[in-house]
Amino acid sequence: MRPALRGRSSRGLLGLAAALLAATLVACGGPRTLIVTPYVVECECDETCRFAAVPAPLRSGDIPIIYVTDRAPSPDAADPSQSFSYRRGGEIRFGVATVSFAPAMDWPTLVRQSRSASRGAVYRLGLESIAPMGSLTGQNAWLDIVENRMVIRGDAEGRIRGEEAAFQELVRRWLDVTPRKEVFLFVHGFNNHFEDAVFRIAELWHFLGRVGVPITYTWPAGRGGLRGYAYDRESGEYTVLHLKQVLRALARMPDLERINIIAHSRGTDVTVSALRELYIEARVDQASVDERLKLGTLVLAAPDIDYDVFTQRFGGEMLVNAPRRTVIYFSPDDEAIWFARWLFDSLRRLGSLMASDLSESDRKLLARLPRLEMVDCAVSGFSTSHNYVFSHPSAMSDLLVVLRDDADPGTPQRPLRRSDGVVWELDNAYLCPPGGLRQTFGP
Repeated sequence: MRPALRGRSSRGLLGLAAALLAATLVACGGPRTLIVTPYVVECECDETCRFAAVPAPLRSGDIPIIYVTDRAPSPDAADPSQSFSYRRGGEIRFGVATVSFAPAMDWPTLVRQSRSASRGAVYRLGLESIAPMGSLTGQNAWLDIVENRMVIRGDAEGRIRGEEAAFQELVRRWLDVTPRKEVFLFVHGFNNHFEDAVFRIAELWHFLGRVGVPITYTWPAGRGGLRGYAYDRESGEYTVLHLKQVLRALARMPDLERINIIAHSRGTDVTVSALRELYIEARVDQASVDERLKLGTLVLAAPDIDYDVFTQRFGGEMLVNAPRRTVIYFSPDDEAIWFARWLFDSLRRLGSLMASDLSESDRKLLARLPRLEMVDCAVSGFSTSHNYVFSHPSAMSDLLVVLRDDADPGTPQRPLRRSDGVVWELDNAYLCPPGGLRQTFGP
């Protein structure tokens, strides 16, 4: 029986909140190391190893990724990791961030270590460089007053497309060297700094076999302190307009086939809010949602969203029709989501659901929605209960199989169990090689 967090007293939850806050602040200040090898990568043989198919231009001991941010810059920062602060910037900046390792590795060494269950060294991640490439002006700058009404300036559309061209060209250069004409866009959660978001997508893209184009969308979070959650929540509302601009710019690229979005924690609410508004725009314009948005797989990892709000958006407003499919990873043991549940007095929160929380009508609806997958992650042994999707070798394995192979649940390639006919389940041994179960997992 999994230990549940239900029934905590207010005093206990206040103590939990303080402990979670302290743990989060400490985690952000400590060294970041390469996550342990996902089981699905460890199990691959040499002939089918995902790294064997990486195009030559992408074979590097470092990991470059595209960043997009509406954080305010810190121009005097000597350390690249401090290039952007938690404060809000007036425009959307983009460029290339390069992640390096200490000790340094060449490509063959990185591949060997990335496939190994037992590494010869602890590899620390660092931001080697930040290369700015351009910016997109925030839409507020294009407003004008005509006859006492606020309107978009007449020259706005052409100038916006002109600014987008530099961003699209950066993405196009990556598309030219990858057979997968897709984007993998990561949206982080609460109390993440700029480098946290860069590291997360760098690891994910690397273990995917460096397919497609990796982009991290990093918004003004990470203030810290007792009021940090409130600040980050409102920054999440602030960034929705900018995320919509970025998604529009990507969807307008004729050579880009799909946009896959991986959102974590509070970033799931940011993402769902942006997609909801884009979906409504497409319906008002009577446009094809698939052609307008090009959404492939939407992943909501440890989603910090009220369950009733989620069902309204995905059910009542039919947002479930926008992506080709949606995969939701949740865990009743996620203490950070339980804190949010207490803070907002939510009856149910998507990221900490228990199977018993689903009503009979919920179950009937989910059973008829093959485009929506709910995965209960009964995993343990990782350093924090909120990052399990990206740090646990079983959960991360399922995410890789979803994104790289587009595998359906319950198939030999993705052998999830479904005990109640609705919710899929994975545990510590999922996709684990015989005798390979590891007890302690990364950050």
